[in-house]
Amino acid sequence: MKKKVIGYVAIMLMITAATLPALGSDTSTDPTTPKTNGYVNTLFYKFFERFPNAFPLLKYFFVINGFFDDVVQEGTGSLVVMLTDAPPELNITEALVTISEVTVHQAGTNDTNGSWITIVNESQTFDLIQLQNATDVLGGMTLAAGWYTQIRLYVENALVTIDGVQYDLKIPSKNIKLISPFLVQDNQTLTLTLDFDVQKSIHQAGNSDKYIMKPTIKVIQEGGPMEFEADAGGDYHAAVDEVIQFTGTAWGGVEPYTWAWDFGDGATATEQNPQHAYSAEGTYDITLTVTDANNQTATDDTEAEIEID
Repeated sequence: MKKKVIGYVAIMLMITAATLPALGSDTSTDPTTPKTNGYVNTLFYKFFERFPNAFPLLKYFFVINGFFDDVVQEGTGSLVVMLTDAPPELNITEALVTISEVTVHQAGTNDTNGSWITIVNESQTFDLIQLQNATDVLGGMTLAAGWYTQIRLYVENALVTIDGVQYDLKIPSKNIKLISPFLVQDNQTLTLTLDFDVQKSIHQAGNSDKYIMKPTIKVIQEGGPMEFEADAGGDYHAAVDEVIQFTGTAWGGVEPYTWAWDFGDGATATEQNPQHAYSAEGTYDITLTVTDANNQTATDDTEAEIEID
């Protein structure tokens, strides 16, 4: 019954938004609010601005039909994608999820054009249990200011340990589509936190000893003035003399960036994604320092644990 009521309300809101602009227009001179689509659209935009995570499908309708186009100003903003997890009720001690690609869709005049932009294009494995009450960075990028309608993740594989037994989860669809429109604004940083609910995502296949993952993910949006930040990746693990591929990421500031790595053993590098091998076992403290075109700096620390093979 509740779903029907919500559906009726959504339909009425859509009809209202589509018809009332013809009855009048908003005369506001504020450049951050809609000016041509009418008073009702302005109210809806203000609502979504105040509650960015509410009614994503209704927001999607407004965005792909151009009702909020006038709030976009030219420029660039920064997008950061984070990952977190809600605590599970099952006796899960480890939930390893490998995500190899994250893309976002930039809205065009309708949902059939626009373009897909790759934010992450490398395999990263996360233990979701370790992310309870915490977050980890999936990736970040400077994007053109504007509306974006969808996020897509490619989940390469998943392993879960339940009651001490590890299971290789079957994933019916590895391409996860998240409809949650968001606005990248000029000189602002928008953080999207993907709340990966393990409890709702893992299902036992009948009475068998097999489990299926149908990812349940909530997108949480938070924004503010653009900050210049860096991420050194890691933690890294390798054997003595094994070459490690380091991955550096930065967002905000003014491009181009320059990169400075300190590997903790006296060696340094000036590439964004350098390679390095350690000649002795131990735990090494690593620092990445990124400098932007305005000589601002951002640093991030990580570590490498090196063992004898």
